[in-house]
Amino acid sequence: MATTRGVAGVFFQHAGTFLLFAATLLLVITCVSSPVTHDIALLRVELNDTGTRAWGVGRERVVSFGTFGWCELGFDGNGTDICSRPQVGYSPCSILSAPSNLTHNLTLPLPNPWGSSPVIAFSDDVRKTTDGLTRGMILHPIACGLCFLAFLLCLYAGTAGLKHPRGADARLVRFLSVLTALAALVATLLACILDFVLWSLVKRVVDGYDGPDEDEERKTTEVTGTGTYGAGAWTLLIAALCTAAAGVVLVGSCCCCRGRGGGGGEEAEEKGGGGAGEEVGGRGGGGTTYTTIQIGGGNVAEGNGR
Repeated sequence: MATTRGVAGVFFQHAGTFLLFAATLLLVITCVSSPVTHDIALLRVELNDTGTRAWGVGRERVVSFGTFGWCELGFDGNGTDICSRPQVGYSPCSILSAPSNLTHNLTLPLPNPWGSSPVIAFSDDVRKTTDGLTRGMILHPIACGLCFLAFLLCLYAGTAGLKHPRGADARLVRFLSVLTALAALVATLLACILDFVLWSLVKRVVDGYDGPDEDEERKTTEVTGTGTYGAGAWTLLIAALCTAAAGVVLVGSCCCCRGRGGGGGEEAEEKGGGGAGEEVGGRGGGGTTYTTIQIGGGNVAEGNGR
């Protein structure tokens, strides 16, 4: 039974290590989204101004929002991307409600001769809420660092630490790995919840689910937009699931490893056999006294006549 628990504990330990490593890689992808990597977005917004189509010219705008900023893709119509500087917290509503040249503080003329790039208006409540939530994306690198630290601790506990499972150092490393994994789980889940609340607010206004005339949040009637969750959002969600699964299997590993060696007392008793000697006295029918001495597993009988 003890051996079965030990094998299960090792399996759970290695499974938790793999899940934490996978979560770390996924969170790295989320952290290096726009403006670090232009095409990796948490939310991708495409705006089209339908008011100029009668003139044969359509104005389009594609914005990729990431952890530390944003990029406007194909700004000049020739595939050139213009990105913001990396920063903690920004205003996605202000970016979408201002023309491209004002957003990036540019004095260059826009390639479209009919006017500025398409914009969309947001209410003050949505603007203030989303501005505050973007500061919560600092949890992305924090969760990534916690997952990586938990991965290193689990890796040690699964190799060198489990060679002496009953040692104080092994128990301490195992406890620290579980504690760090749970902290990473809390940070990742919180970041995931904040992100989807943030970008769902922006996406709802951009998509205009309530109609352009009925929804006060959307006041621009000639602009149609589409918001799409990018790869950075889905990697964050999968990382949260991985850390949750890692927390469960690591707790199971601790429970299994605590049971290892529990039968040590019984095994010692079996190996020890009998005592050094046991004397049992009795009288035979002919007046002879018999003494039985038990040594190990055998009996030696001696008789003394009277």
